[in-house]
Amino acid sequence: MKLFKKATSLTLALSLIASSGLLLSTSSAKAETVVDLLQQSSLSIAKPSAMQKAYISPGLNLNAKSAGPINVIVQFRNQPIAVGKYAAKMGVNTFSAESTVSSINSQQTSFLQGAADKGLSITKNFTYNTVINGMEITIPSNQIQALADLPEVLSVYENSTYYAIPAPNPTQDQPFIDMEPLNQIGIDYAWNVEKLTGAGVKVGVIDTGVDYKHPDLKDAYKGGYDSFYNRPDPYEEKPDLSNPDNPFEGTYHGTHVAGTIAGRATNPTSEIVQKGVAYEADMYNYKVLGRDDKTGRASGSSAQVIDGIERAVRDGAQVINLSLGADSVKDPNSPDSIAINNAVLAGVVAVVASGNAADSGPYYYSMGSPASACLALLLVPLLVLPKFIQLVFTVH
Repeated sequence: MKLFKKATSLTLALSLIASSGLLLSTSSAKAETVVDLLQQSSLSIAKPSAMQKAYISPGLNLNAKSAGPINVIVQFRNQPIAVGKYAAKMGVNTFSAESTVSSINSQQTSFLQGAADKGLSITKNFTYNTVINGMEITIPSNQIQALADLPEVLSVYENSTYYAIPAPNPTQDQPFIDMEPLNQIGIDYAWNVEKLTGAGVKVGVIDTGVDYKHPDLKDAYKGGYDSFYNRPDPYEEKPDLSNPDNPFEGTYHGTHVAGTIAGRATNPTSEIVQKGVAYEADMYNYKVLGRDDKTGRASGSSAQVIDGIERAVRDGAQVINLSLGADSVKDPNSPDSIAINNAVLAGVVAVVASGNAADSGPYYYSMGSPASACLALLLVPLLVLPKFIQLVFTVH
């Protein structure tokens, strides 16, 4: 299954609204954080019953004759750390015991032991405990049903693949800062009147990595991680044209996104000097897409995206940006969507591209995971944004 990746200036411009600590007020009650807003809402957290049968995604092949290896994301019944902390703030202690690191580790160890006792062939690839309680594993496809029968398992989903869509190349002859898109959403007012520039806000960009040596980004970059290669350095991948039959143009999409969010407008040689919507924000980057040798393109997986979300939350990001779209996956309970929801419960503003118009066109039903997450902040129509700016209030 291919989940296509999209980024537009409009989607990422919403990061200023988030990065500047702005939220849409829907009532006269005072609210100072995302958690406060959720506490005032009717949101409730349901504890999964021990008798509830594990959910298996219909996209998985359970054919008993098919024994080929497949990567799946397994979610366990205990709630993750983010949900436990949020519930405690609400005065609900139901999840306090089960959402500790030790309890989650114990359940995951019990799962692995149970799988071994059943003779299941499992390779553990990623482990999560913050925004979801789960793992990404490799297992023969004809063992998925037996996997789902283990008492710790809540759901089993396919590990979907994401691809990056190239951004158009600039054609301007002279260096300039293109303010028109920013002014259309009221950024001039936010900067000049409200003095909101993103200063002091930690933004996590979950993408293809970043060229943190770029003049417009080097002072904004504060750290991150490469979940694609599982190493500390999230630097963009350089082009490799050594194989003319399968050339790799390198990755750059994450740098494009980072510049739109936090560019410092200090590059004197570029044809475009990039000033981001939150140009004084501290930027953290998480590389979840990288070189695919089979296609020569940049790609990644749900497991790597979730790992990026996990690490951003642990690093204290106040805002995360995912310019990711999945037209064909619309499940609000997918692991990607659950991870976004739980990141928000942890107090993070999650900005996610709504739909993938570059592939499906501006049409109905184009919004997919992780934009199907109930608590994500999504791209909204251009005409709505000026009114949105007038309705926001500052979170201190």
